[in-house]
Amino acid sequence: MLGRLSALFTPPSPRVMSSMRWDTFLELMRTEGFRIEDEPSTSGSVVRFYPPNSDDESIIFHKPHPDPTITPQMLAEFSKKLKRKYEWIDTDFILLSKEMPWHTFVKLMREKGFQYHPADFGSSARFDPPNPKDVSITFHKPHPDPTIHPLLLKDMAKKLRKNYDWIDTSFLQT
Repeated sequence: MLGRLSALFTPPSPRVMSSMRWDTFLELMRTEGFRIEDEPSTSGSVVRFYPPNSDDESIIFHKPHPDPTITPQMLAEFSKKLKRKYEWIDTDFILLSKEMPWHTFVKLMREKGFQYHPADFGSSARFDPPNPKDVSITFHKPHPDPTIHPLLLKDMAKKLRKNYDWIDTSFLQT
């Protein structure tokens, strides 16, 4: 395997993250399998998130108000809470808030030694790793807009982590 291509982990930085709308955060947490409930016994800003694994405890976040925008500083705090409670790595959470142009993704992969092979037809693209003993990895270029949206970028990062044991923060610094 390629092993860890960069420092294992750096704490999240608000400069790395962008802001996020509360409804986007809810959608992303649902895609991670969380069940979400407003707390009826409070004034309305407390929201409880139940994880997919029923053995794990729930976690509470406060909905920002009156503006439902989660600031970068709040995202960093959310990230810390998720890391402590569920052992998430910060890249899991930061990727939820990032978009990336396809050309930037290709550039980063090339910088890591991958060879890029776009398909002659269709949106598939193959990346051959620097070590010929490792298997190639395939991604689909988003179209018609070549922007990789946060959920897709997170899935791509999971695939890289699974195939190459890769935890790399360079995807977050674009």
